[in-house]
Amino acid sequence: MRYLFILSIITLFGCGSTENQQSSSSETKKNVIIENADTITIDSQKSVITWIGSKPGGQNDGAFQISEGFILMSNDTIVGGKIKIDMTSVKVMSIIDPDSNKKLTDHLLSEDFFDADSFPQGQFEVTNIIPYDSTKSEFMVDQPNKTIYGQLTLKGITHNVSFPATVLTEGGKIKSEAKFSIDRTLWGITYRQEASVIDKAKDKFIHDAVKVGFYLEAPLELAAN
Repeated sequence: MRYLFILSIITLFGCGSTENQQSSSSETKKNVIIENADTITIDSQKSVITWIGSKPGGQNDGAFQISEGFILMSNDTIVGGKIKIDMTSVKVMSIIDPDSNKKLTDHLLSEDFFDADSFPQGQFEVTNIIPYDSTKSEFMVDQPNKTIYGQLTLKGITHNVSFPATVLTEGGKIKSEAKFSIDRTLWGITYRQEASVIDKAKDKFIHDAVKVGFYLEAPLELAAN
């Protein structure tokens, strides 16, 4: 089965200005329609999304399961993809005590954080992939070779994100790994945010920046032609 994938990028419309018309034309050309791209199913059992949240004096880390996803390839080049995140699957990996672990897990599922009852699914959709600019310095994986642009949706809120990633094809599989940071408040996760003067004064705030990582694996034999 062939998949029609549209990478939609905002077109700028001018108001009679030649410069704006040229800009509009340039942006319009970025609306790339890729026909006959192969759809490769991501192995959700071997793929994972990780997170690290921190506060004064400590941090916690954990993971989410990927419920499903796919990668699009055209002429042996990755041109897009999408993953769906099971927000109800959140796990805390940093707390061993079962009662303490459950307490934090339940809190993360609540309205203070991911509100998983109302928003059980998150999503990331790739809009562009380009070679990595090695002059940049950021929180990232070792030796990235691509910069991935996309739209991350959490709690029904969508924002554009970009990050360096390692994307390799080896052993009959596509493997991708990335690490990057997001500002949780942009997705409506404002519990004890840094802007809270009272919580900050008591050192009870939680840092707005959350470190995110993912590892994706997709066997090439699952490609749909």
